[in-house]
Amino acid sequence: MSQTELILLTLYELSKRENPVSYEKLVVTTFEKYPDIFGLKEYPQYPDSFSINRRIYLDLKKLGYCQFKKKKVYISSYGKEVAEQLKINLLTKTNKNKKNLTNMEKKQYEYLLNLKGFNLFIDDSNIRILDIDAYEFYSITVRTPKKEIARKKMITKSIISKAKNNSLTMVDKLIEYKSKIDKVLEGLINEYNTATN
Repeated sequence: MSQTELILLTLYELSKRENPVSYEKLVVTTFEKYPDIFGLKEYPQYPDSFSINRRIYLDLKKLGYCQFKKKKVYISSYGKEVAEQLKINLLTKTNKNKKNLTNMEKKQYEYLLNLKGFNLFIDDSNIRILDIDAYEFYSITVRTPKKEIARKKMITKSIISKAKNNSLTMVDKLIEYKSKIDKVLEGLINEYNTATN
């Protein structure tokens, strides 16, 4: 789905509660819903307002999806029709692509959720991730061969991806935790390569 379509969907949802929608609220809400797409590259915690602004003025307005007046955005009847169709298409595509986890994958997902390191991370996302957290996350040791580590990483990634598609509990937090785990693991592998060369 394009950036323009994502912004239109955000405007559509906001307009159900208030129409017109303030320009700033549209920018902030769009970023909050799709931070990976509308965040600044070097500072992803902040919205790329310039990019969102371009899509609003050059696409939404030009295509007749909305109108502007005094920093307020009014969704048009045509914009509502397009947004409703986009929602139908998105729902159909999501259901079509959804793959349920196998029993073994469910057990592995539950294992990840019950990890002590992950539960500490839930309480404090700034907590330092230790080497042992990375080992426990992928069920590996310092002696695990690189190919086996790569295999386990691929399996875990697949499980979490399925969990995301099925909107399982805590999946977004687990994805955030996995990102930090992978950085620690990468550092451990680099240290090992340096020591053995």
